[in-house]
Parts: sequence; structure tokens; C-alpha cells
Amino acid sequence: MNLQTKTFSKDFLEKQRYICDTLADAYAQKIASEMPKNIASLLPWLNGTQTECLRSVQPIAEKYFSEVQIPTWADRTRMQKASAFFSKHENLILYLLGVLSLPYCYAARKGVQVLFFSKRLEKDTFRRLQETALFVLKANSYSLENETNWKNDILKIRLLHALMRIFVLKSNKWQQEWGEPINQEDMAGTNLSFSYIVLRGMRKLGFSFSAKEAEDFLHLWNVIGYLLGVQETLLPNTMQEAFWLDKQISEKEFAPSNEGKILCKALIATFTQQSPLPIFADFAIAQMRFLLGERVAQILDIPAKNISKIIPILTLSEQTASWLVPKANFRAEIAKAI
Repeated sequence: MNLQTKTFSKDFLEKQRYICDTLADAYAQKIASEMPKNIASLLPWLNGTQTECLRSVQPIAEKYFSEVQIPTWADRTRMQKASAFFSKHENLILYLLGVLSLPYCYAARKGVQVLFFSKRLEKDTFRRLQETALFVLKANSYSLENETNWKNDILKIRLLHALMRIFVLKSNKWQQEWGEPINQEDMAGTNLSFSYIVLRGMRKLGFSFSAKEAEDFLHLWNVIGYLLGVQETLLPNTMQEAFWLDKQISEKEFAPSNEGKILCKALIATFTQQSPLPIFADFAIAQMRFLLGERVAQILDIPAKNISKIIPILTLSEQTASWLVPKANFRAEIAKAI
């Protein structure tokens, strides 16, 4: 990777809204044209909830998996250290997925449109939340022994995104002023939400870690982003670069939208429905406002909550992670693939 300091002008980022992922789009088009009736059956395999691939798709999948390799600049020692960091803070990071990473993505007025499109995040929020948590769990569980399966699990999500583009564009409901669906800027912002934004949230909650741990974690997500099809020019090498990329994207794209508010409302309703006690849901909502900041909280219409009890954050994260991620089941699924 080029180690020269990267800058991210708003003009540059706007151009990225009209660039997608040529490689994955080509494979998605091949699947869609040769076996259109199989796409729906392929989705559970792509999103990681099913381990078996359709036999008819296997030759295409194998070629796709072999064509995309881990980049030469990837530092496997740093990646393993980042996975150890994730394991140490797993419950907290999965908690931050729900109260920070996802609503961060909902704040982007144009980018949220594709998330809203299938209605699953609105109508089937809990299951979609679990699927996202499964991806985060797998993506952060890198090891040399499981490197090929780890890479291919990420590539499945990339192919899923490409198939989603086809579906969205064929609907004739997509507005060009939003840019292309799942474009480079939105993919870069999403990658930030699972890396830099998580680290920022941890620090805001008072958890300490070294600069080296932070940049190793960022490096792991740069490799993940590369495998997901994010161009290297949009992968920040340092926390400082990540700060500026987030600043530029949020200033440029964050604005109120009905779609963002609806998805955030559905997310909050899921906390309330799944919480064993109302105080936990209220605390999670209050933390959401605190972590996102007042500007984003207003963009998403996040309600204010008066919390009269102090609940230790680690206790809350344990509880929330148990609602979001039935980890015993997920670990079993990952073990099957090894």
C-alpha cells in the first residue's frame, strides 16, 4: 500500500459515488444472466447463515475466490494482533455495532437509501442485525490457519453487494442523485463504521488501548475493505487519515432523511423488544445519543433518555451482545467451515 499521506477532498469523494466494483459486478452479472432463478437460493450462503453453496454456482464461485487474493501489503502479524484485540473486547465491539456503527451508517442521507431498499432492516431488523454481527465476528476472527475461509467469507459479502446493485438498478426506483448503489464512498464509510468509528466509541466510553493496537485494528479492516472491493485510495493508513476521511464524509453526506429515521427507529424498537429489562434498552438508547453526538442524534431523531441508574458498561455490553449475537451458534458455524 502507498504510505504517502492520503487526503480526501469532497470533490474526490463525490466522484467515488459513481464508481462501484467492476470485478464483483462482472461475476454477479454472470450469475444473474446464467442462473437467475438461483439468486434467492444463493443468499443464505452469501450472508453466512448457510455453509453449502449451490452446485450450479460452485464453478463461478471458485474462479471468483481464486481471482481475488489478500493484498501484498497485508501484514499478517498485525492482522493476528488485531484479531486478538477484537477477542479481548468482543462483547463491547458487538455492543458498539448496534449503538454506534449501524446508526452512523443511517445518518448518510444518500447512502442509507440502499440499506432501506429491501425493507429487511425495517421489517426484519433483529435478523439483519444478527447477520451483520455474524459478518463482524467472522471478519475480526482472522488466523493464518483459517486464512482462505476467512478471505472467502468476506468475498461472499462483496458478491452479495454486487447482486444487490443489480436488483436495485432493475427496480427503476433508484435515483441517480444518490450516486450508484453501494458505491466506493459508501463502502469506505461503512468500512470506517466497523473500524475507526468503533475505536472512537471505545475511547469515548473510557476504554484505553495503545496507538499500535488501534492502527493494527485499522490495518485489519483495511485488508477487509480491500477484499470487499474498496479502492486503496479510500483506505486510511493511519488513525489521523481515518479521522479526516470520516470528517469529510460526515460533513458531506450526513443529513436528515425519512429512511435514516425509519431504520434508526426500527433499531431502537429492536433494543426495546429484545431487552430483558427496559432499563437496559433505555441505557443503550442514551449511549447511542452520547456516542453519535448531538448533530447525528438530531439527524436520526434519537430520543433522549433520562437514566436514573448507573449500569456498568461491561455489564450492558454483555447483555446487549447476547441479544444481538447467539455466539455459540455462530462459533459452531465458523468451526464447520474450517
